[in-house]
Amino acid sequence: MSSKRMFTNKITGSDAFTEMPMSAQGLYFQLCMNADDDGFINNPRKIIFSLVEDEKEAKKAMKDYNLLIENRF
Repeated sequence: MSSKRMFTNKITGSDAFTEMPMSAQGLYFQLCMNADDDGFINNPRKIIFSLVEDEKEAKKAMKDYNLLIENRF
């Protein structure tokens, strides 16, 4: 995992990104910060479950994760 990350306004300022819930946007940043130099994440569920406190939040976070996938983020 690299220690530097850059985000582009082309993605984070797009309508598709800004129309997503803030929780999905935050999850995007957390996942990106844990990606390797090629943007690959081999343990997204582990990352997601480390961010939540209970089962209800875990279900919401997984919905956000699926939303990111559906929107090709």
